[in-house]
Amino acid sequence: MNFKSGYVKKICSFYAGDCHLATMMLPYLTKNIKENVNVTAILDKDIKQYIDKLLEKINIEKETKQNIEKINWSNFNIEEKDIEEYINEKLKEDTENIFIIKMRKESTMNKRLTEVIERKEDFIIKNNIKLNLIYCYNIENLKSIDNIIREYEYVLNTSGIHEIKKVFQCNIKNNEETIKNKFVG
Repeated sequence: MNFKSGYVKKICSFYAGDCHLATMMLPYLTKNIKENVNVTAILDKDIKQYIDKLLEKINIEKETKQNIEKINWSNFNIEEKDIEEYINEKLKEDTENIFIIKMRKESTMNKRLTEVIERKEDFIIKNNIKLNLIYCYNIENLKSIDNIIREYEYVLNTSGIHEIKKVFQCNIKNNEETIKNKFVG
């Protein structure tokens, strides 16, 4: 599903384990935190230990490091808070926002978040909000990434955000996308 406005980017990302996810996200987060982007993590599992370990080992400015540490890297319990209210709270007007979403494959959270953002799109446009929704998938839990890739225009990897077609070989025939599941070399 693509958003009509161009204000919202739906991005996928693939990781092999929680440490890999933290390692992959850190360069992207560091760059965006320096640019005062608001980052929200919605996770099914606490990855704070991996973030903290990486922050100990890398050389970044103290303020950037502190801002990364302020992000809630703990488990997000959807039953504790209404998701729409939570998103309203987290969206900052006239700025750029990043939501990092990592949920179990069987979770309905991804769908619920997308539905809320779809309903909020007019608000997002009116308030000039830029939003990157980054849905993270553990490759160990996937039989194939083909169906996932079809839902996104962008992918995040260690070198940043790229168009899907530039990272994966795709054939487009009669508006139907066939993905060979091979990285472009």
